[in-house]
Amino acid sequence: MSSRYIYSHLQGPRGLCRIIFVFVMSIFTITSCSTVGSYKERTGLKAAQGPASSHIDHIELTTGKDPYGVAVADFNGDGIKDIAVVSHAPGDLRIYWGRPGRRFDTGPVYGEAEVGYHPGIPVAYDWDGDGHPDLIIACEGLHEVQFWKNMGSSFKKEASFPVPCDPVGIAVADLDGDGRPDIVLAPYSGDRIFILWNKGDKGEFKFDIQQIDAGGRNPTYVSLGDWNGDGRPDIFWAIYENDTLWVAVNKGGRRFERRLLYKAKLNGLARWSPRSLSMVRLNEKGEVAAIAPLETGKGALVVYGDGKGNVTRTAVIPAPVWGYSGIGVMDAADGRPALIGLGEEGKVFVVSPKDDGTWLNSGPLPAGSLPLDLQFYDLDGDGEPDLIFVNSAGSTLGIDYGPLIGH
Repeated sequence: MSSRYIYSHLQGPRGLCRIIFVFVMSIFTITSCSTVGSYKERTGLKAAQGPASSHIDHIELTTGKDPYGVAVADFNGDGIKDIAVVSHAPGDLRIYWGRPGRRFDTGPVYGEAEVGYHPGIPVAYDWDGDGHPDLIIACEGLHEVQFWKNMGSSFKKEASFPVPCDPVGIAVADLDGDGRPDIVLAPYSGDRIFILWNKGDKGEFKFDIQQIDAGGRNPTYVSLGDWNGDGRPDIFWAIYENDTLWVAVNKGGRRFERRLLYKAKLNGLARWSPRSLSMVRLNEKGEVAAIAPLETGKGALVVYGDGKGNVTRTAVIPAPVWGYSGIGVMDAADGRPALIGLGEEGKVFVVSPKDDGTWLNSGPLPAGSLPLDLQFYDLDGDGEPDLIFVNSAGSTLGIDYGPLIGH
């Protein structure tokens, strides 16, 4: 297996497009304006509009090679957000303790001997209900999911559970309303989404496994959102090989109804190549959207929903050069607009929906190579959302501090 990981993003069905993706952006960056213009003419869609950021506070933290995911929480209880990063190539987990003044101290590092071969994405979740956020990690190489207990100033790998797939994507929530958290996994290979139904007592790591036909191979990433407004988490994913977007609507009683949200047509000679799919609540009127970054589709596909499970329309947020590698979302709430973070090679963008159907755009914000797993948090406590992400084709994570739009 190790021979196919020359570097983690140039592998299997991901490989060729990743190579083309990085190569094209390094060659054609200077032509980005004309590329976006011709795309707008062909699609008839409006590009995101808004002021470009003239300045943004940006920091980077060193990680292991090819970081796949980041989890953010106040792990040590000092009132400041901390960071956990999983790096795919060395198979390590690194903790960074948040300090005042937008500083981070390096915490413990757990190597492959503890974490395992080629781990995927981490999630912060208080699994044992003791009031302290733990870590749940999908480990692709070991075909397992792991529970890392928060010990205050360190973490302990408390339990692991074998699964019949090589999981990369992971989401945690109480899917059936029984008061116990469940786990959803998306594999690097295969054609199933896996649901781990929690059957243990508080803090135990025992599950029954349910499988959902993914509608194609290699779903890889998974997310949750309430597509039809019934209060139950639904499951979202994209299939890279056949350009499809899916939702499994949670019907209750551990039953799901799989729905095809969109099947992209070929765009000239290029495929759209969606890697992931995330749902965001666009406004407090109930309108929602499922958004997929299109790695070779020159944009992000937006599938609008009425909040009751129906698709109302689609649109594209154009990418400046080639396509987006990653996405992060923040729901509209308490008068705050929805935010969508999109990662392209060497830069990230934050967009927010406008009433006229266009998008307010931050302009390019600093990032490294192939930013993934974008997430919004107020990391410095100033009341403004900040954007954190891993530079997945490098060895760093980045933070762009808010305000992210309107600099």
